[in-house]
This record gives sequence, C-alpha cells and structure tokens, in this order.
Amino acid sequence: MPGSSTRAIAIALFGAVSSAALFSVSAEAAPPKGPCAVSKQVDVPAKMRDGVTLLADVYRPTEAGSYPVLLMRLPYNKTTAQTYVYASPEYYASQCYIVAIQDVRGQYASQGVFYAFKNEMEDGYDSVEWAAALPGSNGKVGMYGFSYVGATQWLAAVMRPPHLVAIAPAMTSSDYYDGWSYEGGAWSLAFEESWPIQTIALVSARRTGEQSAVARINEATGMIAKTYDYLPLHDYPWLSPGVPAVAGYFYDWIAHDTWDDYWRQWSIRKDYGRVQVPALNFDGWYDVFLNGAVENYVGMRKDGGTDAARSGGRLVIGPYMHLPWNRKSADVDFGSEADNPIEDLQVAWFDHYLKGKDNGADKAPPVRVFVMGADRWRDADNWPIPGTQFTSYYLHSLGEANSSGGNGRISTVSKALNIAVIPPMPSASVAMAMAEKAGSRRIWRSP
Repeated sequence: MPGSSTRAIAIALFGAVSSAALFSVSAEAAPPKGPCAVSKQVDVPAKMRDGVTLLADVYRPTEAGSYPVLLMRLPYNKTTAQTYVYASPEYYASQCYIVAIQDVRGQYASQGVFYAFKNEMEDGYDSVEWAAALPGSNGKVGMYGFSYVGATQWLAAVMRPPHLVAIAPAMTSSDYYDGWSYEGGAWSLAFEESWPIQTIALVSARRTGEQSAVARINEATGMIAKTYDYLPLHDYPWLSPGVPAVAGYFYDWIAHDTWDDYWRQWSIRKDYGRVQVPALNFDGWYDVFLNGAVENYVGMRKDGGTDAARSGGRLVIGPYMHLPWNRKSADVDFGSEADNPIEDLQVAWFDHYLKGKDNGADKAPPVRVFVMGADRWRDADNWPIPGTQFTSYYLHSLGEANSSGGNGRISTVSKALNIAVIPPMPSASVAMAMAEKAGSRRIWRSP
C-alpha cells in the first residue's frame, strides 16, 4: 500500500498539474475519435438552488438525435478537463455523447465561494438534473473524473439525483478525514498544504481583491517545501488565516483534528446505502488514495443502496501513481499491457449503462488488477482476491529511524527491539508537525 514516499511523489505531481505545460499536453497520444462530429458551446449556465450560477463548456454531436450526457465537475479549470490523464471532451463527444465540463462553485468561470467538499452534494444534484435537461439529452447522466473530481461524483451520488445512472470515480478517497487530510490520525502536512497552494486557493485569493493574499500564495508556490516548517499550523500565513474566503477550509481541517460531525457530513464510507448507481472505481498501486478506492468498492458491494449499485460496481487497479497513468514508473517499464486503459473502460462502461448496449460491460469480472512483475492483468470475482495470503510486517530500528539514511527496517519478525517511540501527544496533528519540523518520520503511541 502507498506510504509517505508515494504521497511525496503525488505532492510534487499536484504541483506539476498547476503548470500550463502539463495542462496543454496529454500523457499519451490521443485515441482515434468516434463516429459523431462535435460542436462546442462555451460557458453554458446552470443555476443552483440558491441562485448561484455555475458555468460549463458543453460538447455535443452535431447530428440531430437524443444522447446521454457525461458530466465532469472540477475545481481545476473546465478548459483542461483533466486531459493530463483522460482523452479530450471532444473524444468522448465523438463517441456520441453530450459532454459537460463544469467549474465547481467558486472556481474559474463559476460564481460563488469555493469551500472544499461543502457544496458538492447539493450542487452535484442540481448539476446532474441540469445536465439531464440539456437540449438533445436522453435524460441519462454519467459522471467521470479523478481525485477531487472523484469526490464530486460520490457526493452527488449520495444525494440520489433521479437522472444519474452511473459514475466512474478514479483515484479518490472514501473519507476526507481518514485517508485524505489525516493518515491514522496524523495531519497530512505536505499534502494538505501543497494542494490548496498549488491548485485550488489562488482563484479565491484573486476574487477577494487582496493582492497580499495572491502574493503569499505565489510566494509559497515557489518554495512549497520550506513552508512545511512553519508552526503553529493554525497560523500558516500563506493561505491568509484572517481572510476565510481564501481558504477557510484549510484552517477548519486543522481545527478538526479528530473525526467528528464536521467530517461526517461528507464521509462516503458512511453513506454507501444512499448511493443507488454502479461505480467504476479506477486506481493505481502507487496512488495515495488506493485504500479509498478499495474501500468504496467493497463498501458498495456490501451496502450499496440498490441491487444495481451492489452488483454492478467494478474495481480496476493498474501500475499507476496519481498521475500520469502510463506504463512507466521511474525506470520500470511494465510493458504495453500497462498502457492507460481508461478510455476503453469508460466508453464500454457508459455505453452499457447510458446507451443500453449489450457489450458485456456488466458481465466482466468485477475486479481487475495489474500484476507487477508478471506485467499482465488478472481478473477476479471479489476483493480480497480469493486465495490471498496476508502477511504482517513490523517496524524496527536501533533508535534512529528518522530519515532515508537511518537504521530503520521492516521485516516479518514480530519481536520489536529498540523501536523509537515518541511519547503520547495531545493531538496527532501536533505530533506530525513536530516530526516534520525535525525532518523526521518516527513512530508514536497515541493515548
């Protein structure tokens, strides 16, 4: 399972995603387009229940007819449409879909104030129903996207919009406290500071009109690793603690350092019974949110709100990090079978659920994983894969397991000798901050 080193890689990549260079170039060659010619309409308005207007770019087949809708709701700019891992919206529209790429509330072209996760349930419901009523729509809506854009799908699905038929959340979590903001109760310091700084807070800072807020974010972007040393966390200056409209959510995450009602309101793992549509869960062995994808699949199989939601879900795990999704990881080439399969997966998935095609998508084994080393895909009927043998690993050291050059080790031997232990701390976030401040990663015992 991914550890701190994987999270560090993901943090660097989150920063890379904010660059125009990566936004403008897909990781792989574009797949051949489908049979439908495509037109594009920019800034199509969708009014939410509170009067706030969100804008989307809509791609549609030029041929007269009735088509299902694919909806992506993202905070990363609708003009990018996450094409650093997916094919373009034009590609999906050429497969004879209407495709709507929408800026979420408070981001880029859309009105309102952005607060992470807070409005994605009601806005998601309203946006699905808006998409279903677009001219030329057949009334069936699917959603796709990864990371936070996976969250916008799950949070919409929890609200049970009548016209939502299927979702395809990739590389996203099952809970936004455990596995996103905190790991085992420890504040995910580098991730939770770099994510707003490098991707989601700048638009809000510009909208406040306070140039100092913009300047602080720009400053932090150029020296993000140095900002990790700053204490106390609740005064972290680069996200303007005195101006909640910039990133008030960040300081709320720090204040709520245990799982409570704040986190419960948008916890997916607590609401599987409210989700009534099947989900195609796509993830990677090196992704920071792999545990979330697995839990979402298993949880929906057990507690999903309909027979279709329970029996129709799939879990696909490839040899990928958070991004990009390609056959190579560092110096390792996993071969042509590891080429990004997402377009074929999603087109078959949505063709079946939104168009009613009898293409076998509902009969495929529900679990498909890439076996690294053998460099091939393996199908299974359940997770854990039948026949799995579990092995426990234990951490050891001679007292200096505090860096990549330390003497920490991992083994299957349970006898623990000279394990470095930090005494009980008043809160996990303080403990993590102290560890990060010291440049170390140690073990501590919670009270």
